[in-house]
Amino acid sequence: MKIFSLDEEQIMEQTKTGKTVVAVIGFGYVGASIGSLLARNNKVIAIDVNPAIINAVNNGKSPINEPEVEGLISDALKKGNIRATAQISEVADADVILVTVGTPLGKNYEPNLEYINEVSEKLGSLVGKGAMIILKSTVTPGTTEELVKIMLEKKSNLKAGKDFGLAFCPERLAEGSAIQDLKKLPIIIGGIDAESGKKAESFWRSNGFVTTKVSSAKAAEMAKLADNLWIDANIALANELAMLCERMGLDASEVIDAANSLPKGRSMVNILYPGCGVGGSCLTKDPWFVYHLGKKAGLNLKTPKTSREVNEAMPAHTVDLVKSCLAYANKKIKGSRIAVLGLAFKGGTGDVRNTPMKEIVKLLEAENCIVTAYDPWVTENDARMIAGNVAKTPESAIENADCILIGADHPQFKSLDLKKLHGIAAEGCSIVEGRIIFGPVKAAENGFGYAGIGKPQGGRIHG
Repeated sequence: MKIFSLDEEQIMEQTKTGKTVVAVIGFGYVGASIGSLLARNNKVIAIDVNPAIINAVNNGKSPINEPEVEGLISDALKKGNIRATAQISEVADADVILVTVGTPLGKNYEPNLEYINEVSEKLGSLVGKGAMIILKSTVTPGTTEELVKIMLEKKSNLKAGKDFGLAFCPERLAEGSAIQDLKKLPIIIGGIDAESGKKAESFWRSNGFVTTKVSSAKAAEMAKLADNLWIDANIALANELAMLCERMGLDASEVIDAANSLPKGRSMVNILYPGCGVGGSCLTKDPWFVYHLGKKAGLNLKTPKTSREVNEAMPAHTVDLVKSCLAYANKKIKGSRIAVLGLAFKGGTGDVRNTPMKEIVKLLEAENCIVTAYDPWVTENDARMIAGNVAKTPESAIENADCILIGADHPQFKSLDLKKLHGIAAEGCSIVEGRIIFGPVKAAENGFGYAGIGKPQGGRIHG
């Protein structure tokens, strides 16, 4: 039976018997992560317009590069608990409908709600009494109540909160740990009314998730943006500290570790580590959503704008470190061979969405560098969208290189034999770390010049 028409005890019982049907609209990163986990105890219908995603799921494969997801999908398929389709009409049979479509950044920093509008209109013609609709896509506060609710009611001639439930429950996943995050992190629940919030909470709890309930869908929408604004601003703080430490001959990691030992508020000071830029689908746009909200409210919010500007400038700063190392080794940047190790925006993943490495490679190629990239996690097709030359091994990328640029802190890179690599690189080769793995001492011990984000400049260190 449809979740909104059941009480808490009945929802728990229906989940135990595996009879709840969950439709997930949009089976990309968020949809595939949550859908694969829900398919352990529910009948999941994965709805997506992408034929590759549909084929992957129906063949027991993961449509995303994320640990544990493929195993969950494969197991669910064997049990008959998951199937994929392009037909949104199949939501009519669902007890719970999760909406996880994308909300890209618009021209004026506002969210592009085209997909949300489209899905809401179609859902309104299909939703029946008793369904529980949960929006998970990142949106600006007010979207669930002022856009989705109105559209659903208009098209269905039903009343949200009376005939069907409606809530906003944002995703809070990190690439590379999505399934574990889902198991551990509280799911924020904001219903459009008390009953919607109560039924949404019962659904998540019946599936073993931890929850935290807020007073409204609008509060939940704002909480999601607040999370990502904090992360982006924190990284911007770390990056500016890093650039200052470079000039002052200090190690930013040491400074940050010491600063983080101070108890403050409910926890400790928690400055994140610096790097060559910020990537992903959320951190690169959500602060701009907040900035746009401020404009609409008559406020000129400085934090979201500044944090974005600082983090968007880090690729250029990283390229400046490359130029500095080459100059120190009496090498011209034009025609220099640069080996880029790591294209993903986060170590231990193959995710290249909005990766800062795309801008870094573009800037290097604009200087007429010969760039060869290697990333053991990124597919060859994705890699070639960023760099023209893609190597199959780190050694082939580094052969005769004038500079090795570390763009992602993949675990495989930590075991690279620097002494061996020094023997195949060009004379006077430097290591520039956009993500710190080796550090200046290890690089120098193996004969490399060195520069790194947040590491002392003090003349380029050379072995």
